[in-house]
Amino acid sequence: MDEEMTSDTTQIRVIQHDDNDAFEPTLDPAFVLLGMVNEYSGRQAIEGGDIVERFYADERPVAKLFANYLLQYATRLGIESPGISTSHAETGHSSVESRRMNDQLNALYRFEYPDDRAATMPDGQRLRFAHVSLGIDAFPQKRSMLYEPEAMNARFSYLHGVLLRYGRDDGVIRIANASEKVTLVQQVLADLDVHWISHRYSVGGAPCCNEVSFGPRPRLVGFLDRARAERAEAFAAAVRHGTLGES
Repeated sequence: MDEEMTSDTTQIRVIQHDDNDAFEPTLDPAFVLLGMVNEYSGRQAIEGGDIVERFYADERPVAKLFANYLLQYATRLGIESPGISTSHAETGHSSVESRRMNDQLNALYRFEYPDDRAATMPDGQRLRFAHVSLGIDAFPQKRSMLYEPEAMNARFSYLHGVLLRYGRDDGVIRIANASEKVTLVQQVLADLDVHWISHRYSVGGAPCCNEVSFGPRPRLVGFLDRARAERAEAFAAAVRHGTLGES
């Protein structure tokens, strides 16, 4: 009697870039904030400090966006009274303030405060501080070419925050100094499967001006438009209300 030979065939699915076209990212306010943070020579994290982030005179609309996302993050954490406020100096600079949320944002970085470094506050307090930067290891690991929400929402959100503060109408991201942030932006773009990335930077002067441009795949275009529209509306609202660059 002849034996019937059987075999199990495992079909290997090859994931294509197009398989991610239907992915709809959900913004994570924590990573949006991290994208917006200025890491010029590293973020200055002050233990128990009141100031979450500072903004230049021409960034007042961005400061308002930052405060909005900070409130969203507080809500997600279940903090009912985060005490978020925005102050404006005579120079036109803005500061978003909240001691509780400053501690929460600093906690997203991986570092320890050195005991031998302290800053003197306006009230005379001496508070420990550290210069910190974010790395790709702070993101959920990307384990597959097929987009998984946990890993990819963080990356889309970070890019959204970067575009809100550093994106320009010509599609270029412009960041002064902050070399580690520039590197992270490029890593995030690579994880978002852009066609190409270009990094140009100034030589022989201070600050070092970085320009990052990239070629988005079709699914990313709509997401980029969303961030650009949010930024444009914030600046348009400031113009309508006469608060753009007030001193």
